[in-house]
Amino acid sequence: MSKTIIRSLIVALAGVFAMDLHAELAWTKVEGVPSEWAPLANNLLAGKAGTTSGYISGYGGGVSLLTDGAASGVTKQTCGFGSGATVEWSFNVPTTLECIRITSCDIPDGRQYDDMKIADIKVKTSASSEWVSIGCEALNWNGSNASGIMLQATLEDVAAGYVAQEVTALRFVFAAPNNVAQYYSEIEAVGSASALGPVISSFDIISAKTKAKVAGSIVDVGTEATACDVYLSLDGGAATKIAAGVTGSFEYQLQGLTAGTTYAYELSVSNNAPTAKGTVRSGSFTTLAAGAATTVWAKELYLTNDWCAVESNVLSGVRGTMGAGQSPNNYGTNDLIVLSDGYVPSVAGKNWIVGISQNQEINWNLAAPVTLEQLRISSSYLEDPHFSGVNIASVKVKCVDSDEWVEVPGSSSGKIAGDGTTKNIICATLSDVENGYIAQNVTALKVVFGAAVYVNANYYAEIEAVGYAEATGPVLGAFDIAPAKTKAMVAGSIADPGTDATACDVYLALDGGAATKIAEGVTGSFEYQIQGLTAGTTYAYDLSVSNNAPTAKVTVRNGSFTTLAADAQTASWTQGEYAPADWTALANNILSGLNATEKSGVSEFAGQDIAKLTDGSVPSPVVGAETVGFKPNGVVAWSFEKPKTIEKLRISSLWESTLYNGISVNAIHVKYKGSTDWVALDVPTVQWTGGSQFGQTETLTDAENGFLAQRVVGLKITFGAQKAAVANYYAEIEAVGYEEQRGMMLLLR
Repeated sequence: MSKTIIRSLIVALAGVFAMDLHAELAWTKVEGVPSEWAPLANNLLAGKAGTTSGYISGYGGGVSLLTDGAASGVTKQTCGFGSGATVEWSFNVPTTLECIRITSCDIPDGRQYDDMKIADIKVKTSASSEWVSIGCEALNWNGSNASGIMLQATLEDVAAGYVAQEVTALRFVFAAPNNVAQYYSEIEAVGSASALGPVISSFDIISAKTKAKVAGSIVDVGTEATACDVYLSLDGGAATKIAAGVTGSFEYQLQGLTAGTTYAYELSVSNNAPTAKGTVRSGSFTTLAAGAATTVWAKELYLTNDWCAVESNVLSGVRGTMGAGQSPNNYGTNDLIVLSDGYVPSVAGKNWIVGISQNQEINWNLAAPVTLEQLRISSSYLEDPHFSGVNIASVKVKCVDSDEWVEVPGSSSGKIAGDGTTKNIICATLSDVENGYIAQNVTALKVVFGAAVYVNANYYAEIEAVGYAEATGPVLGAFDIAPAKTKAMVAGSIADPGTDATACDVYLALDGGAATKIAEGVTGSFEYQIQGLTAGTTYAYDLSVSNNAPTAKVTVRNGSFTTLAADAQTASWTQGEYAPADWTALANNILSGLNATEKSGVSEFAGQDIAKLTDGSVPSPVVGAETVGFKPNGVVAWSFEKPKTIEKLRISSLWESTLYNGISVNAIHVKYKGSTDWVALDVPTVQWTGGSQFGQTETLTDAENGFLAQRVVGLKITFGAQKAAVANYYAEIEAVGYEEQRGMMLLLR
């Protein structure tokens, strides 16, 4: 199909393009002398021989003189038109008409013919084969009756810049003249070829029961365009973009249809030209009845030189094996590898074919699970057509996690093709129009053959299984739900986003309810806090991870968790050990560099510089002078200039002797903004005696709220009974949090 083919309706990006045949058209009249006449540039009619109807005066010249680019004065080189006569021209490609100019001149016989009478101007467009009036005012202009005067009338729309668009033919209809005929010297139509829209070379809708595959191709994207978008609407509904940036073929699967139902469709293709152009195609299709078979065999005949191997043959180069106790009929070749070598003979011979008798079977094991889309079996026996035929008793598959052969529904065919009279290559293709595939997660394929079409065996030249390796879905790495009383923290990671994917979205549903997207575009770890739960309640959950592959894959994890009882304590300590060289300071330590405002019960051993507790380091190797000892009931406190939210507290203990290595805390107190009172936090005590020369850590967090306290202006730690009954030695104390933002006051004046 070429660009010269009349185009369909023009469509916009979201639907139908509007077509303008005219805007505000007006005639401009000029009277002059022949010597001043000059042809217009870009005359689309130049050299075109128009076709005429009605009365054409023979007094002047032929109709070809109307577009020869010359307008003579008092001469017989004119063309006369009577009332109702027409002249028309066709254009090879759709054209934009910018203006039309008509030039008239009388003839030297003493009578006055210098007038212009145009009843109508019509066009055909790429949208229709019907003549349509462009809506201009009829021209009825008498000259000055002076011999040798030339009249010119120009039709245009100055504002719009065009008279008509997408024009494929132009017609003038002449009105009644003053005499027998009026005489025209030249007709010019100035314009340019219209921008061309996309051209669809093929299009089809293959319907199943509840689905339909839309397939087509763009052979030409149109003038000044590089690609097209494709839209589809059903039964007059809103258009859906089914393909974007198309330069060749496109496919889309409609889902959720009703079996046995006829749907009207409208396909719109728009290009990305500066002024977008489009093409529309409409029609209808009917889905298969609810009980219709969707896995079907199709029969084709090929001339020997026309057969081509299919692409994506998962059996290519895989040697099949016969069933136990079976072997190929040795009239041809016994080498089963020829059944998947991508070749059938085009000259007489039997070295590339395998003879297979009734009830024999061949199976192939696949290296990796595949989605099996089609099975094509080609039969050929060029020396004697009696042996050329296809008869399949059944097709079976093994799938992942099973060692059982399962028959493909609809694959028991009987005699598919072959009548003992043709030497053509016979192909039988099994496919499923409902699902688009025969089977998924296939690890092995078996074909069981039926009775031979003639005598003992049929002869097969090629067996191909079209498919592709199964795309892998996302792989969920670590995953945990840590419940509190009315909240639960979801934490996990994506170990692998899956085949052809770069990121994943994570969804969570509770107790069978609607899923909520809890993370988007995840490539590693993710966290989400569920809120508004009920204390002491068990919740079932479904976690699904969907990747952004072209065909999205999903991984699902489900289970249950129970929130803490209403009186359960949610703030808790977490124990840990560290080698001094491995210790790392926490980020956002609000105590960093802060001197204590209160201390008591501090050991006198080694100087006890309280500033060491918040300097962001622990000694490595161990140096006793770099730690601070606290006796039983010892206290250390800090004040904050601005209110803080404290998320967690970490205490690190270190001493060169294991005798003093331990952590003991009796209470944590805070002061809140606006108060001078210390308030005890509802946190457990900790008594961890340690026992090695590794550093010891205790980290306090609150799983329920995600923070320990808010609006804090003071923090105090009261230590408990120490390991050696004298003092334990602490190397660092960190309080992770952030400064709270002050509110804003709006003053209205």
